[in-house]
Amino acid sequence: MRPRFDQRGYTLIDLMVAGVILAVVLAIVGDYLFSANNTVARSAAHQDDNAAAQTAMLLIENNVRFACDMSISGGILYVQSSCGGPPPACSTWSGTEWSEGGDHLIQSTSGASSAVANGISGLSFTANSSYTGLVTVQFKLNQPQDQSWDPGGVAVNQTLTARDMTGPVGSTALCT
Repeated sequence: MRPRFDQRGYTLIDLMVAGVILAVVLAIVGDYLFSANNTVARSAAHQDDNAAAQTAMLLIENNVRFACDMSISGGILYVQSSCGGPPPACSTWSGTEWSEGGDHLIQSTSGASSAVANGISGLSFTANSSYTGLVTVQFKLNQPQDQSWDPGGVAVNQTLTARDMTGPVGSTALCT
């Protein structure tokens, strides 16, 4: 009996063409998924940066809002919050100092210092001597998890007003 060769099947060429088409489709889908993953990672990094910057600004803002006296000297913002009478002598300093230490925002109160935000650079405080209790805070914040392909970060530039101050922000340290 003779073998029958009239049965149809897939040739090697058919299988190779199907494999190439499948590889192209998988490459397109993989690239899309990789791109979507990077977008989500960038978005999360920016949200973390914004949240950290908002927290840092909220701490400074709450301190400045209730200040009776403030001064800026040597890149440090000095805030006196205890109203009623003249500012205390240096030996009894009970105010808050805001400064940049390394890449940290440092809050010093009554001799104790703590880092309230990491990734800070370019911290500066400026005041306008024509306005009562007005201080502008500027800094850039980059979280440690920001990657080189997406440095993230957020720039902050906010003007704050002390509601209880009777004069402009001074230019000499309240206490050193």
